[in-house]
Amino acid sequence: MCQFRNPLYLCTSSPVIAKARNRKARQKDGIILLEGKRLILDALKAGVAPKYLYFTQLELLSGLPLQKIEALVYKVGYAQMKLWSAMDTSPGLLGIFQLPKGELSVSWRNNCLPLVLICDNVRDPGNMGAVIRSAAAAGVEKIIATKGCVDVWDPKVIRGAAGGHFKVPILSNIDWHLVPKYLTNETKVYLADNRPNTNNPQRQQVSAEMIDRLAEDGSDDEAENVEVYDNFSLTVKKYYQADFSKHIALVLGGETHGLSPHAHELAVSTHGEKIFIPMIQGNDSLNSAMAASIILFEAKRQIASSEDQGSESSSDSSDSDEESL
Repeated sequence: MCQFRNPLYLCTSSPVIAKARNRKARQKDGIILLEGKRLILDALKAGVAPKYLYFTQLELLSGLPLQKIEALVYKVGYAQMKLWSAMDTSPGLLGIFQLPKGELSVSWRNNCLPLVLICDNVRDPGNMGAVIRSAAAAGVEKIIATKGCVDVWDPKVIRGAAGGHFKVPILSNIDWHLVPKYLTNETKVYLADNRPNTNNPQRQQVSAEMIDRLAEDGSDDEAENVEVYDNFSLTVKKYYQADFSKHIALVLGGETHGLSPHAHELAVSTHGEKIFIPMIQGNDSLNSAMAASIILFEAKRQIASSEDQGSESSSDSSDSDEESL
């Protein structure tokens, strides 16, 4: 049962809001901040537990299942809400929810792509939010954000994802050595490369520079592991030449740091490939979110095309059987 605590009282301060905006405090207390009715409804639909709701006008609570949730609800003056809000125009409704642990239950999703998206060094909140939004729209199986990425539950990331967090399972802050645990044994890893090897576009080696970067991070053992793969090379293809019909893990690198040595090691160990988006000469690269959208929807196109061909083959076979009768 929803509890109203002084619903007509003008709440002028809330330490929990400040905590929800600070990464360390947010993670310590296990909370996230959501602004606007749409995000709050998406979170409730995904089974995320609300702790506090703040509103400026009673009509903003219309449509929320207040009788089915346990949360403290406060009325707040609009001037105070504007101070709390990170948006140019506050929607007048703000919620503090329990931080989801592990994968959300998104039982209503159907026809997922057999594709796991792995974010590697994606550190810009706006980019990460847009990546999650595109991945949710394409219907990927899950998203894995490795250590080194921006906090996926940062309020800026949540706003940029426009509800995507609650439409696709997300695993965050995952160590690279644990990534294979979340993949099937048959998974092939594709690296989305913003800077393909122009000297030899068909093959690309794991470079010594990547190994040095691991050593600089103090990961000597892991650097030695990558060095084993230095004599191997990865096939490089244009993104539309890649085969997405089987189970794939797509690793997306950040714009500044790019793909990590760990990503290359994983790709080599699964006999993976590098893929890139061809552009006209003089252009550097696309941002991570735009690259993700292009590649993910190409994967979706290929799978839909394969399913259509399968349906046509079944139909032709049935017609042939009828004619023989």
